[in-house]
Amino acid sequence: MKVKNYALVLLYLFFGSQMVLAQEKTITGTVTTESDGMPLPGANVIVKNTSRGVQSDFDGKFSIRATKGDVLVVSYVGMENAEVVVGDANVYNVALKEGNALDEVVVVAYGKQKKEAVVGSVQTVGSTEIEQQQVTSPVKALQGSVAGVNMITQGGQPGNNPSFVVRGFSSINASSSPLIILDGTPFNGNINTISQDQIESLTVLKDGASASLYGSRGANGVVIITTKTGKKNTAATVSIRTQYGVSNPAVGLHDRVGPGTYMELLWTAARNRNIYEFGQSPDVAAQNASNNLVGLIGYNPYDVANPIGVDGKLVSGANLKYSTDWEDVLLRENVPRVNHNLSVEGGNEKSSYFFSLDYLNEEGQVIEADFERVSTRFNFDSQLKDWLKVGVRTSFSRSNSSNPEAGAVSAVSWIYNVGNVFPIYARDANGDLVYDASGNPFYDLGNGNGGRLGQAVNANRIPRSGENIMAIIKLGTEERIRTNYVGNAYAEIDFLKNFKFRTNLAYENFLFDSHSFDDDQYGIASGIQGRVSKARNITTTLNAIQSLNYTNSFGLHNISVDAIMEAYSENSDSFSGSGTGLLPDLEELQTANIPEAISGLRIGRRVNGYLGRLTYNYDNKYFFESSFRRDGSSQFGQDFRWGSFYSVGGSWIVSKENFLSDSSWLDNLKLRASYGELGNNAGIGFFPYQFVFVGANPGNTVISPVEGNPVAIPPSSLPDPSLQWEKTATTNFGVDFSIFQGALSGSVEYYERESIDLLYSVPAAYSTGATDIFTNNGAVQNSGLEVTLNSSIINTEDFSWSVGGNASFQKNKITKLPQDQFVNGSKLWKEGNSLFEFYLREWAGVNPATGDALWYEDVTDANGNVTGRTVTNVYADATRYETGKESLPDIQGGFNTNFRYKNFDISAMFNYSFGAYLLDTDYSGLIGNFDSNGAPAHPDNLSAWSQPGDVTDFPRLTTANVEFIQSSDRWLFKNDYVRLRALTIGYNLSDEALKGTGLKKVRVYFQGDNLITWQSHFGIDPEQSFGGTTASRSPLQRTFTFGTLLQF
Repeated sequence: MKVKNYALVLLYLFFGSQMVLAQEKTITGTVTTESDGMPLPGANVIVKNTSRGVQSDFDGKFSIRATKGDVLVVSYVGMENAEVVVGDANVYNVALKEGNALDEVVVVAYGKQKKEAVVGSVQTVGSTEIEQQQVTSPVKALQGSVAGVNMITQGGQPGNNPSFVVRGFSSINASSSPLIILDGTPFNGNINTISQDQIESLTVLKDGASASLYGSRGANGVVIITTKTGKKNTAATVSIRTQYGVSNPAVGLHDRVGPGTYMELLWTAARNRNIYEFGQSPDVAAQNASNNLVGLIGYNPYDVANPIGVDGKLVSGANLKYSTDWEDVLLRENVPRVNHNLSVEGGNEKSSYFFSLDYLNEEGQVIEADFERVSTRFNFDSQLKDWLKVGVRTSFSRSNSSNPEAGAVSAVSWIYNVGNVFPIYARDANGDLVYDASGNPFYDLGNGNGGRLGQAVNANRIPRSGENIMAIIKLGTEERIRTNYVGNAYAEIDFLKNFKFRTNLAYENFLFDSHSFDDDQYGIASGIQGRVSKARNITTTLNAIQSLNYTNSFGLHNISVDAIMEAYSENSDSFSGSGTGLLPDLEELQTANIPEAISGLRIGRRVNGYLGRLTYNYDNKYFFESSFRRDGSSQFGQDFRWGSFYSVGGSWIVSKENFLSDSSWLDNLKLRASYGELGNNAGIGFFPYQFVFVGANPGNTVISPVEGNPVAIPPSSLPDPSLQWEKTATTNFGVDFSIFQGALSGSVEYYERESIDLLYSVPAAYSTGATDIFTNNGAVQNSGLEVTLNSSIINTEDFSWSVGGNASFQKNKITKLPQDQFVNGSKLWKEGNSLFEFYLREWAGVNPATGDALWYEDVTDANGNVTGRTVTNVYADATRYETGKESLPDIQGGFNTNFRYKNFDISAMFNYSFGAYLLDTDYSGLIGNFDSNGAPAHPDNLSAWSQPGDVTDFPRLTTANVEFIQSSDRWLFKNDYVRLRALTIGYNLSDEALKGTGLKKVRVYFQGDNLITWQSHFGIDPEQSFGGTTASRSPLQRTFTFGTLLQF
């Protein structure tokens, strides 16, 4: 009987299990967009209430095991979720609707959040926008794309990184640059080592709530770079992209007159000096000016002894023997830019991978300038168990750049200081080329070439005597090599249903090598038989993050709690040396006969942080978030190295309220507010709170703190042992909205940032023997309004058109200084003033009777009170005024538009700036600068005063050393501009055309960068400096590129 019962049980279990197994089946289908039926690769298909899930492949197709009655949840970023109940059918095609923007997932500090849950100020630039530009430095893609980001690229050297700030300058002496996070960990290498093709998104955390978890490093904002990963359940996709292009200067330099006009202007300047300083009659003054003209500059480019007659004009029959257009000689056009990229990505049900190899080679506009980079990346993620996920992010990059602008003399500085009356190669007294023993011309140094040229004419010049820019660049070396390795590994463990533990370890090694050589025969080091300098710096960082997350829902209440610990270390090992006395054709340090300097230092810093975050929402309508971080840094003394930072924020999705449920035009309306306090320890050195001794030896060769003798001279600046963090408190209010089914969406934000305890040098007591003490004493406030708008005007299967734009309005104010006021260059810093307001003498024009320059001067009574003002021709007596004009723009931002018609597409991106002013000393150096005989001259000199009664804004020309061109608001110009930053025109071959070829995608396109610049002030690139000053910088590059993209 027992045997029978057992048999019945076994039969029941067998057939019952077969019935269950028979119910589970393979479900297939395709995920597309409802609007145009396009496949959605990477869509998530999950069996509801289980951990089983797959992703759709490149064609939107998926395959998953499920049982009748199961519910499949299909989701995709930016689309509405769809649920499908499994029935008798085996195929289910799903068309997803355009989603609510608030359903998007965005990268935030130490994780991701749905956009609807974000209470702070976060803005993202995706891979699509990045790919529409050619950015060697990937953060350049933020310019004009993110409201509140102020960015300037100084000069056209390829590979240059831009300088940028987020929501203004929050420090005076420390760094105001934002923290860079790469795949979750701080990045300390050169940002140009990362290829733009490897980046999935750039996310900017702008306020205290979004950046507070970065504590002591987040005060200046945070930029999170997220690299690409493969998609699960997707066949391998191989992409090959190749680009060929050419580059030219985006804008021109200031105009300069030719040699004939220059000689005539110089004659006028000499004649005026003879009359107004030496008291000569006009006829005598003119004759003396003609006779002595060549002697003034030391060179004569003409074939007659006195090329300018007594009438101030070029004499008849005078012929040019030579003329050097230094701009044409030193700056190149149509230089090549080549970029190739290979990537492979894909995945199965458990794992995904992404591999990329990128090669970039671009030449700069300055001769010999170039940048070459090889960058590779491999990212891998795998769901090893239902409860265990692991992954790695690893990259290697090496770049080599030749940067002649980093040498002793920059090309543009030479163009603006050495006139075209001076030759490249040595000339004899008649203006003919001089040859060496081998029959080759040699460079002219402007100093008789050390007596080599035994002549009075064409031998000695005043500007840059003893130098030749061509010799410096052609015979010298300025090489920079950067090698960067980043390894980042993580493991995620799910346990107890609602808990997740993640451990992350990242290592970075950045090696910087520089090699500089000044020629032993020509140039600034020829007197010491050449100089070679080498430097090597190795920076290693190790970052370990342990995080624990608890997430749960209780009815309509949703809660998430994070507890995180972070340990960060950075170590720098640097060594440099230089030597002189080299033999010909040798430029290595060991071949130098005379050691000049040696230095080296090993130093490090540590930051430990303990942090927590609480997020709560009720019914996905009311959101609250709070975070706290406690940081300890070795950069501060033992009693002051710990700081506490926190934030609170909340948001309300008004559009989900019942009273708006019937609204047909309002898609989303979200109100948010936040407050956060953060710290800043960037750019202040490793041990700013204590003395750091260096060694010295009798030969003044710096060795090390251990091997050398301590310097006996006391330091000029004393450290403060009680030095603390700079602190920034940010208040942010924001409104996000979308109307008419996404036809118009955007955000409006207002913020205030108060930065206190700024590190500042305060005058020290005389008894200390030092001039100042570096301590916490100062405060700055930044406030502003940001507006971002986007519109999808048309979106059909064949045609789409969208536009977008942003605008930022920002104010800066000093709220505390340790002294009443002080002058910092062209600025007056005092409480209530902006860091960027110009403080200059006010130009009063030209005296019509004498041609003297005039400035305004205050008139005061016996008590020093200002009672009025007058004009003066004595520059030192003129009064400096607060001009009310700043280098900070009133409004800046960008706008874009995208068109698509069937397989054709066009996109254009612009950035703009209005209301800023620029103090153009490049231009002022070309006006009336005839005491530096032979310096170039601008055509505006032709408008100079010439006789009593002339009414003009240009003083008389003179060879005397006068103050006519000294700094004043005469040289202050509006610096408004609009730039077509990126233009892309592309065509994608149709699926029909690709049938049978084995290709998934073929795209051909044109890309142009910096194609057109509309500007209010010409002769300079409008991107100069945040302080609004010029420094002979080369313009940015205008690049035209044609490219192809193949996908297999």
